[in-house]
Amino acid sequence: MKTLNLVDFIPRKLGHRDVFVSEKGEYLLINCNKVRPPRPIKIKKKIVLDSNFLEVIGLYFGDGANSKSGSGNRRIALANSCVDLHRKFLNFLFKFGVEKTSFRAQMQIGKNIKISKEELIDYWSESLDLPKECFQEKIGIKDAKTKEKGLLVLNYNSKIFRVLFDNLFDYCLELCKENKKAAAGFIRGLFAAEGYVSVNKYNSLAWLDLPIIDKNRRKFVFDLFKSLGIKSRDNGKRLIVTGYLNFKKCKELDLIKYHLEKAEKFNLAYENLIEKGNVPALTKLKIIGVLEKGNKTRFEISELLNIDISTIYKSLKDLEIKSIVRLNGKSFSRNNRKLCALWTLEKIPKNEFDLMNSDYCKKREIITCK
Repeated sequence: MKTLNLVDFIPRKLGHRDVFVSEKGEYLLINCNKVRPPRPIKIKKKIVLDSNFLEVIGLYFGDGANSKSGSGNRRIALANSCVDLHRKFLNFLFKFGVEKTSFRAQMQIGKNIKISKEELIDYWSESLDLPKECFQEKIGIKDAKTKEKGLLVLNYNSKIFRVLFDNLFDYCLELCKENKKAAAGFIRGLFAAEGYVSVNKYNSLAWLDLPIIDKNRRKFVFDLFKSLGIKSRDNGKRLIVTGYLNFKKCKELDLIKYHLEKAEKFNLAYENLIEKGNVPALTKLKIIGVLEKGNKTRFEISELLNIDISTIYKSLKDLEIKSIVRLNGKSFSRNNRKLCALWTLEKIPKNEFDLMNSDYCKKREIITCK
């Protein structure tokens, strides 16, 4: 947790206009000179930079008005259909001292939705606790389908605040490169805005999908994933995260918790993956856990883990190639009818991601080719 002095992020000039800052209690009053200056604003002197702050920065990176052309350089705005995310955005701006009456909201619905203007305004006004005067009368109609209550674009119009926010936004992006907690908070917000949880026909977790059109922005997020120990794949226009160990890391860092519907879908699909899915890396981790307690035959491991013998054998052979386990003599089976090979744990793998590759299968393929 860090406290920022907002005066450090206020520009000295806006174009050809000088920017003037004065203090009034816990607030800063910001104004410009010249003819037709931007509207003056009042903001708090200080703001706390915590995980919630970084989450909203990630949210804005995904669904915010990032363009600085046209009216983009005179406002900050968030477009989303999720009430909870809009609440987080509002609370974020309230911390700066922005007042409720300063917001302007535009509602958009798809052609598939039939709802009255009054009902739509009532819903968003009550859900966000904003005065009805904040909502524009005209409703935008989209060709694409939307949710029942449509999409809301929440605007705060201020050229001065936009420049201040841009400076603060850039500061946070640099912080994410250096600080893992900041990076995790940022991705949490970004996934809430743009991420998709994909499941297979068994409702088991298949992959996580993060569409990012701009190449440089995509590279930035790719590097953040990497700093958190998560491997993602850039397939052009989107980042894809696959594999149990990557999913496990996402869960440990709570990267999918910021959007409640996505979090619920992720957690259910993750549990289904563990219980029903064929996850080689997880099987190997379970085997290592069993062998930590003592030497075992593959039959004993199969019985303890309730996993078929052939899967256990392939996993043991792969761990043997990786020098993680080794054969250590033999032991009679329970009925004393035959001797069975005993396996012992040689070492704990330093990098669990090494378990994702099957060296045993590759070796068999090479032998087959010969």
